[in-house]
Amino acid sequence: MEWSKIKTIVIWMLVITNLFLLGLVVQEEGKAQRLEREALENTVVFLNQRGIQLDADVVPDRMELVPQQAERALEREQSLAEALVGGPVQVDALGGQMYRYTGSNGTVQLHNDGSFSVQLGASARPRKGEEVERWAKALLAKLDFDGTLLESSGDAQEGYAVLRQVWKRAPLLNHRVEVRWDEDGVRLTGRRLIGEPSAVKDQGGMTVPTALMDAFTGLNRLGDVCSQILHIQPSYVSLSTLHGSTMTLRPVWHITTDTGVYQLDTVSGQLSRSAA
Repeated sequence: MEWSKIKTIVIWMLVITNLFLLGLVVQEEGKAQRLEREALENTVVFLNQRGIQLDADVVPDRMELVPQQAERALEREQSLAEALVGGPVQVDALGGQMYRYTGSNGTVQLHNDGSFSVQLGASARPRKGEEVERWAKALLAKLDFDGTLLESSGDAQEGYAVLRQVWKRAPLLNHRVEVRWDEDGVRLTGRRLIGEPSAVKDQGGMTVPTALMDAFTGLNRLGDVCSQILHIQPSYVSLSTLHGSTMTLRPVWHITTDTGVYQLDTVSGQLSRSAA
């Protein structure tokens, strides 16, 4: 038999084998998805039978958020400070890994846990007729802070706004910033990411049905009662040490019920009451 015919036969055998293996993978994935869907349906029925109303469209389709870590980048901090308060800046190390940057338009103080404060002159206030939300977001973007407006009041001369940080569309529940402005200038206080997060390896989460059951168990442990779960928002909370330069983002479910708001750690399964 000619070599070309042998080679053709071998190639076709490999193609058929690969198609067969691909079919097995697709079949197993379909089976796994079906089993998880059935588990979710059974969990919803279980909760409804115990007096907790939960519509399937309230539940996230999958567990997409994973633990993240961010390292503090001092060089990036200085460049952000220069853009915000006008560079070049004077850098003062205040101890405890706190730095103050002073420029022509004000000062910014940054801490290793992400907390910060900013003081700017009156010229930094929103212009007459300028939308407060757009102005506040543009101001915070200079600190690598992408946020959503929670509340605001006032006008171009005097007022306040509160924003929460968002990273890749997921809210950071304990990262809020208050922006206040008046004739004396603009003041910002709050918390921000200290660097660009990256996924932590070997820290897998749980399935959606397991998270729902952990939430149910947690409510019983807390001694709380609810009759309906209204909303579930996949989110993050940040954790920092006093002397370290690493910030950890823990994935959580922000759960709103008819009687209270809760936070479920989707790695440990622990449920706690939330004020966010």
